[in-house]
Amino acid sequence: MTIAVLIKPVHDNTKLKFQDGKPQTANAPLMMNPFDEYALESALRVKSVIPTESVTVIAFSTQAGKEVLKKAIAAGADAGLLINHEGLENTDANAVSALFAAVVKSLDACHLVLCGQSTLDDASGQMCSLLAEHLGWHGVSGVKAVEKNEGAENSLKISRETDYASREVLAVSLPMILGVAKCDYELRSSNIKGVMKANKTNIPIQTIQDYEFSVDQLLTAIQKTTVTKRWQRPEKTAGTIVKGLSPDEAAKGIVQYLQAQQLI
Repeated sequence: MTIAVLIKPVHDNTKLKFQDGKPQTANAPLMMNPFDEYALESALRVKSVIPTESVTVIAFSTQAGKEVLKKAIAAGADAGLLINHEGLENTDANAVSALFAAVVKSLDACHLVLCGQSTLDDASGQMCSLLAEHLGWHGVSGVKAVEKNEGAENSLKISRETDYASREVLAVSLPMILGVAKCDYELRSSNIKGVMKANKTNIPIQTIQDYEFSVDQLLTAIQKTTVTKRWQRPEKTAGTIVKGLSPDEAAKGIVQYLQAQQLI
């Protein structure tokens, strides 16, 4: 049986610069989306207690995204699959989830999909629920930990964070989509054996046409949103330090400043 982990290669946002509403990515290398690292580690933990499972990592990215998938295989994944998104870089979450649903259906006995709760770039947080809708499976978001549900077949025990910052533990039946948030554990480090395995593993590069999608279909019929502009958050200033005033004078000065900034 197969566990699928959706991996999004994202540009290192500490090295991104913006110009004319567009990110300049030439000097920003690709990295694994941080929440996807938690999803991958969760999948590997399930595999360690259910030996019949195998983990396949899937990315919709440029060919450079293959290096990110190699990192996942070096950490313990069994196989990788890259769907080339040349010309489809701005495809929205609904269209991408429809494509991923077709990919999951093509896998051998896949009954569990994990993805990161959100991504560094778009940060829509919709993939778990959209994919569950396209597949007709149940989906749970905010997942913090995944364990085997002892004594119950085709079931897992998950811990998730609610909208009220409390924890709840659920027994979930497979098939299932899990949107993984920041966990109490990190992605394990790869060793020499894992790196050698990753270098030897063939990662197929496919296209959307392999899953009977066309560019027009994804961008027109299925896509629901379009990004019109991106920009970088302005750097924080040092602020203003008030000295030599009495408490009453300082308070009045702060109020006047907030009024001038139309904050109150």
